[in-house]
Amino acid sequence: MGCSACGSTDIEHDASKGMSYCTACGEVCEENTIVSEVTFGEAASGAAVVQGSFVRAGQTRANMSGPGRFGSGQESREMTLYNSRRRIQRLATALRLSEHYIDTAQRYFQLALNLNFTRGRRSVYVSAACLYIVCRTEKSSQMLIDFSDVLQVSVFKLGATFARLVAALNLKLPIVDPSLYISRFAAMLEFGDKTQQVCMDAIRLVQRMD
Repeated sequence: MGCSACGSTDIEHDASKGMSYCTACGEVCEENTIVSEVTFGEAASGAAVVQGSFVRAGQTRANMSGPGRFGSGQESREMTLYNSRRRIQRLATALRLSEHYIDTAQRYFQLALNLNFTRGRRSVYVSAACLYIVCRTEKSSQMLIDFSDVLQVSVFKLGATFARLVAALNLKLPIVDPSLYISRFAAMLEFGDKTQQVCMDAIRLVQRMD
């Protein structure tokens, strides 16, 4: 099955939501499909909830009754926010980012959720994009490739999600200052005692180009 919007064959199926979507452009290719896989998650209140439903042999519709199903859209929304917070927190910890970054990124995720931006997109991409937006606004030295390395995902797909989220939220992010990365790269290149001098020379070169 290919994507009707962009023609890509990179289609992923989310069994818990019963939908298939294109990872290249985010187009939902199929939704409301019957699933037989049942997984368990955790609501914001700490209660266990069922994602998916049982389908018996010969049954044409999924059985959505029972105490384990989502009782309302509000509960599903709370669980989405809860899971996004956990993803953002794990990513921030790996990148050594403070609680301020986590809180701000979570607010961006909530805005994205309000705009239905998360629909048909992998939540891990959206969560990472929200955190990278905070890094850009705070002018920290983290790069998008750092996020892709930690998550082991394509930097191009992550970049596409980031660009679309920035457009959807109508944000104007500051241009990346190259001097932010000079100290970091100089340390990685192991100049030893000359590291500080290399940094100063590089900063002067950047200022002249600017």
